[in-house]
Amino acid sequence: MNIRRLILLQPALCVMLAGCSNAGSTADPGASLPAGGAPDPLAKAPAPPPFGASVGDTSSPPGSADAPQPAERGKAPDPQRIESVSAALSRPNGTEVTLAGELVEKCPSEGCWFVLKDSTGKTTVDIEEAGFRVLDVAPGKRMTVRGSVIRRGERTLLVGAGLRLDP
Repeated sequence: MNIRRLILLQPALCVMLAGCSNAGSTADPGASLPAGGAPDPLAKAPAPPPFGASVGDTSSPPGSADAPQPAERGKAPDPQRIESVSAALSRPNGTEVTLAGELVEKCPSEGCWFVLKDSTGKTTVDIEEAGFRVLDVAPGKRMTVRGSVIRRGERTLLVGAGLRLDP
């Protein structure tokens, strides 16, 4: 990759990474200020509500033993229409596809994107607007994903609409 492309892609990457670092934060900015007025770097922000719960819900947090995580999130993928990653990425912009593979990487702060890999390749799946996250899904987990093929410059990815975790 030449230096010009790298310079052009840097702002987009920074925006994408910065957008997911605090996107879901609803913490009161002054809530963790000590008497001196400076933010406490060790203070933890409140955890987001469990998937499908309203903000005022007081049920168990995600990942707790009595709060099972849903196997399906968002719009259910159609297992009868599964394509390979390489075939899906060659489809026209905006085409809805269903892919199956394993999660190999994810957004470490919000779980708003992940990389799905199958035997033909891998692609980034952006789920920021889909209404669910994958923070609780371990790398290596197999899943089926539904979404639309989107081209952003020279990059092709999937904007996810739903997923089903394999047992």
